[in-house]
Amino acid sequence: MNFYKVFSHIKSFDVSCQKALYNVIPILLFLLQYLINELCFALDHLYGLKEIHDIQSFDDYFFEMSLRKKLLGTDSVKTDEALAQVINLGFDDLHSSFTLPSYSTELYSFGEVYPASGPWKARFDDTIFTFGSEREKAFPDGIPPYEEVGNTAYITFDDFTFPDENIDYLSEQKEQELYDTIRLIQYSCDRILREDSPVENVVMYLSNNLGGYSDAAAYVIASYLGIGEANTRDMLTGATTTYQYSINTNGDGILIVTTPLQIKD
Repeated sequence: MNFYKVFSHIKSFDVSCQKALYNVIPILLFLLQYLINELCFALDHLYGLKEIHDIQSFDDYFFEMSLRKKLLGTDSVKTDEALAQVINLGFDDLHSSFTLPSYSTELYSFGEVYPASGPWKARFDDTIFTFGSEREKAFPDGIPPYEEVGNTAYITFDDFTFPDENIDYLSEQKEQELYDTIRLIQYSCDRILREDSPVENVVMYLSNNLGGYSDAAAYVIASYLGIGEANTRDMLTGATTTYQYSINTNGDGILIVTTPLQIKD
């Protein structure tokens, strides 16, 4: 059973089903210390922005934010509130979010007591709104995803979309598919590289881009640089890996692999 999917759609369930999933039970005392230790361990080793936030230890961090007692308390509403404060106000990184309260919290008691977002998120939302409002004045019918003005091509998209299983990415592009990031880049490459193309400059407009799927981002990078690179680091071992992406720009389904290594039969 995929509990993430269940709890992601909890609000669409009828009341009886919601109550069945949220059985109110107290947190056992002997589990409290284990739970906070596990939380500290996970964040100490897996939170990618720990160094940027200058956090030495999450156990100390919770103490300095005066939240350790709440996190160690048996009142799950206060515990959830403290955790939401850590994520939404403390981290305030635009990616981490408090999704749902604990299974031991009464479904409707949590309400709106937790902070929904921090100051950085508020500034980000304000910036997106400002840019969006000004853009709407210039393009009341919506900004075109691809446009040529003189010798300059403009490519605009507001998120890096997840690949659509209904799209055949090796087929000829259709304008109604340009909501898809990869499809838009394919279409743009075809237009920019066509015979007698006037395009000498390419502008990618991402002022209102909210992020999204990493593989789509790598595809965009590869379209500009020839090879797209994505670097990852294992927070537990320190091991690093670099993934290199080459894209099939002309859509013929053939990929030519080059390597500095000697390959023998």
